Order: sequence, then structure tokens, then C-alpha cells
Amino acid sequence: MPITQDNAGVFLPLLCQWLQNSRREGAEGAEQQLCRSAVQKLSEYIQLNFSVDESNLQPGSCVASDTEICTMYLAQEMRKK
Repeated sequence: MPITQDNAGVFLPLLCQWLQNSRREGAEGAEQQLCRSAVQKLSEYIQLNFSVDESNLQPGSCVASDTEICTMYLAQEMRKK
């Protein structure tokens, strides 16, 4: 599935929410590293390919250090559901 401005706007908040929830639970492992990577790469992709109004970003949302995309991992996780 190609990344469009619409679906990127859906996936990024979901990834950020999952990452924040896993941090609250005290989990830190391979899944969290992949999620941080996914957020980072998706954020970079959005910045390169879509115009983003940064004034609309919510305070406390994921920052660059929280991020990278592992599309293969996400695709596998989506197939499991």
C-alpha cells in the first residue's frame, strides 16, 4: 500500500500512541526500537513528500528522536490481524 498524505496522517498518530503506551508499561525491547524507527522514517517521509503545517502538531507528540519505519515489520503485523 503506497503511503499517501491521508494514510500517513492516520498511521503516524497510531504509532506514536502505541509507543507512548508501551513506554508507560515499562516495556523496552525490539518492538519498541522498531516502532521508534517506524515513526522516524514515516516522519521523514512526510516532511520530504507532503506539506505539513507544524502549527497543527500537538504538544507532546512524538519527536524525531522517538522515530524510524520498518515497513516489513508493520506489514507482517497487519497480516497477523
